[in-house]
Amino acid sequence: SLKRNVLGDWQITSIVQASTGYPITVYLGSVPGMSGNGNSPAGTGYGAVQRPNLVPGQPCRASGSSPTQWLNPAAWSIDNYVLGTNGDSGRAICDGPGFFQVDAALYKNIRLGKNVKMQLRAEVFNVFNRTNFLVNGTEVSMTWTPENVVYDTGSGSTASRIISATPSGSFGELTDAADNRQAQFGVRLSF
Repeated sequence: SLKRNVLGDWQITSIVQASTGYPITVYLGSVPGMSGNGNSPAGTGYGAVQRPNLVPGQPCRASGSSPTQWLNPAAWSIDNYVLGTNGDSGRAICDGPGFFQVDAALYKNIRLGKNVKMQLRAEVFNVFNRTNFLVNGTEVSMTWTPENVVYDTGSGSTASRIISATPSGSFGELTDAADNRQAQFGVRLSF
């Protein structure tokens, strides 16, 4: 009947995804001026696995700034860093951004004959258009790459200690995000 085809056989469905952020480990990037440095941040040859020092009393999370500035650059330092050692910043000490997304769909089923059915479909992903930031697309690490490095002897090739350094201007910024709101409409014919 026309009434049933218009008012009946509607379906609504949704999926809600929610999770806390993955833990983040901050690694020390290449130190400018170190001869043979490559991927060995402190000149030890162990690859990019070394970490800077954690600054006591500084929170991991940036506050009062852009939502893309996730980590607090002041929470890590390599001031007075002895070359060839590892900093005291632990693994997985900061939480990355969480994830929350609601997807919804509305289906209208219409019987066209004894064995023929049409379904009108409207589907919306990330209904509330929430920005779900990702850390490097993999949500596991960030690199604290030093700039303006001052060594104890003025030269990285013979120095034994870094007197001072600042992180790169982009440290702790989130530059990748999951998809924004998307909608799709379709027709499905079953016979």
